[in-house]
Amino acid sequence: MSTTHLLMYAAVIALVLVQRLVLSNRSRRWLGVILPAAWLLACVVFLVMKDAVGQWQGWAAVVLGAVLLLGTWNDGHASRTKRLQRENARIYALNTHHTAGR
Repeated sequence: MSTTHLLMYAAVIALVLVQRLVLSNRSRRWLGVILPAAWLLACVVFLVMKDAVGQWQGWAAVVLGAVLLLGTWNDGHASRTKRLQRENARIYALNTHHTAGR
């Protein structure tokens, strides 16, 4: 495997991690749309430049990449929601315990 392929794989993994850990875990949901939208735009421009609009392999990569990024976006928000619910339950339990002791 060449260095170029390794760098491409590392870049894809880094993008997915940034999408999952940074952009999808925020209170502003629109931040998670940045990478999927950029992916779609870049892929369409690439397919047009390479005159490969009619080839199914290019479109398959576009769709699979978008599904992966949107899936990580959704997973990040679900994780954030669960974390906030756990924190709220803990705070409620602490408040209930403190008020019951009065």
